[in-house]
Formats: sequence, C-alpha cells, structure tokens
Amino acid sequence: GLIFKSMQKQVDSIIVGGGLAGVLMAWELIKKGKKVMVFNSQALPSSSQVAAGTWNPIAFKQFCLSWRAEEMLAEMDLVYPELEKLLSAKFYQKTKVKKVISEQNEINLWNKQALDETMQHFLVEKLEAKNDGFLAEIKQCGRVDLPLFLADFHQYLKNENSWAEEEFSYRDLH
Repeated sequence: GLIFKSMQKQVDSIIVGGGLAGVLMAWELIKKGKKVMVFNSQALPSSSQVAAGTWNPIAFKQFCLSWRAEEMLAEMDLVYPELEKLLSAKFYQKTKVKKVISEQNEINLWNKQALDETMQHFLVEKLEAKNDGFLAEIKQCGRVDLPLFLADFHQYLKNENSWAEEEFSYRDLH
C-alpha cells in the first residue's frame, strides 16, 4: 500500500480527480475491498462540473450505435441503481430522445437503420411527421444528475475518510 506523510493513512490506490471517472473508479475499487484516497482540487477545472450528464447510444451522423454502447448501457444499468441505493438518492433517469430530421438522405438512412435487427432496441421505426420534417425517436437514452450524484458520492468518500480536498502531490508518497 501507499502511505501519505500528511495523513498517515495507508491506501491501495490513489485517484486524482473527483469527477465522474474518478468516483466511478473509486466505487469499483471499494467494492473489491480496496482502500482508496481520492484527491480533488477545486482550483483545477473538471469537465464533470459542466457536463449535462446525458447519454445517447446513437451516433447521429450515421444513425448507428456508438462504440461499445451496448456494453456501457448494461454496466450503467448495474452500477447506477447500486449507487442510488447506497446513497439513498435518485439521480439515474432513462428517457427517450427525439431528433428532427428533414433531409431526404437522413430520412432514408433512418428508415434503413431502424429496420436493422441490431438497431431495433435503439431506434423507433416509425417517424413522427412535423411541420419541417420528422421526429426520429431514439430509445435507451437518459441522464445522470451529475451535481447531485457527485455531491452525494463525495460526501460518502468524506465519511469513509477517503477524500482529500487538495491538489495531489507526488512528494507526499513514501
């Protein structure tokens, strides 16, 4: 394990950054019985603080699945409900997304992709007519309320004495 001079705490893993990736990594390690310390400096920018928290499994340009979308969705369906239970909070919401398509080539591509067997769990075949085109519906989209989730998980880490609100310094390792 690693020991911090200033804290006199031995840990198995150091995680630098308390954004979405950092806290999810911390959770996976904690579940495996590992002791972690997450360092998070408010002075450093974090994309998790400005991210909308939405996900969509479809790459809009080609109406095809994003890379590893099915694997990621399956993992999200396991991890986020588990974290909601741990934190006694509701921050994981599934929804549908509708995209306006009006160009004929987009309409043709949508119609082709929606019939593909691998896409039927993600694309609604029937387009909804609107004034300037059509609404195409995408399933298995959603949102994580990142400010709520991060605040609650940061508090969990503080309660576990696994949170340091400071910039990480390699000099403090020994």
